[in-house]
Amino acid sequence: MSDAITSLAPELFQQNELRAREFIRRLPTIELRQGALSRIADLCSPLSLNEWSPRNAAAFIVQFAPGEWPKNFSNVVGRWRDVAAPDLLAWIAQLPPQLQTAVIDIFPAASSFEPEQDFLPILQLGDSDIRSKLLQQMVEQLGSETQLSPKEALARLNLSPEEKTELAGFLPEVDKR
Repeated sequence: MSDAITSLAPELFQQNELRAREFIRRLPTIELRQGALSRIADLCSPLSLNEWSPRNAAAFIVQFAPGEWPKNFSNVVGRWRDVAAPDLLAWIAQLPPQLQTAVIDIFPAASSFEPEQDFLPILQLGDSDIRSKLLQQMVEQLGSETQLSPKEALARLNLSPEEKTELAGFLPEVDKR
């Protein structure tokens, strides 16, 4: 029964976001709300056949408490980063501080194929708390897909020496040696 309930969410979302939000808010358990939000996040999956906007899905999901966000919300943020990183970063910057922190906490690791492309838009931001937190999050995840230590993964990045030095400042103390 829960599959049938949560499968209504993406249909409602595509037709009327207000109705979808009210439907999800009325679901009696966190698990059902997360399941419904997960189905909406799936609309933006790279594997999905439709081209629903990750911006719309992200803006919709953050209307709910971070504890209700689905695990695949990171995929929505990652997809948005892939198609319009400056737009995503501007959106994060305008969120209230509590939501900024929650989004940064789920910010996806850099791609193992071209990680530089995921770092560059953030490195180009002016000095800010958001920039530092995003770089910290991404540096901590470096090498997670390739079995390299963050320090080894950082050394392999095709970035300027200055950029690498800055990123090295975000390495955990254990990895700096």
